Amino acid sequence: YGVGVEAVQEIHDNAAAAATIAVKGGHIRKIAKDKKTLHTVVASHPATMKQIRSDAAKRADAEEWEKRTIGWLRSQYGDDLKSVIRHQDEEYYHIHAYVVPVNEPGMSALKYHPGTVAKRAIMDSGKDGEDRKALSKRADAAYKAAMRAWQDSYHEAVAVPCGLTRLGPQ
Repeated sequence: YGVGVEAVQEIHDNAAAAATIAVKGGHIRKIAKDKKTLHTVVASHPATMKQIRSDAAKRADAEEWEKRTIGWLRSQYGDDLKSVIRHQDEEYYHIHAYVVPVNEPGMSALKYHPGTVAKRAIMDSGKDGEDRKALSKRADAAYKAAMRAWQDSYHEAVAVPCGLTRLGPQ
């Protein structure tokens, strides 16, 4: 889906070169070189490449999973989803997605990480005098809840229609 990895790099590098942020006193600065400006997602199908290559039904299942995953990624990231690349060079069939926040002046890719967004919201809304440990505990809980909701969204949109289970850590 979208453009190749080289084109993603060019889009990213051009946007990063032009990106600025407002700092104290209303001054405008270029973004820091170590700022997180690219969001990536890796999604793996449970079938091995050996199974996919030798079984037409498994191949069809994986292709349907890929189509649904790309649809879900598009619903999550909109026009900032620049590329989805299929990888068949490792043991399991998987895809890599590249999201470039080109419409964000500061080019912050962290806006796409639901856990980070939820945690920051709690940390930024901390009440004066609130115990730092309690605030951090609330923020961590918000992080986990947001990540769980993000995974639930993927599970409902992709895994369930593809007949995949969600077993969690074991």
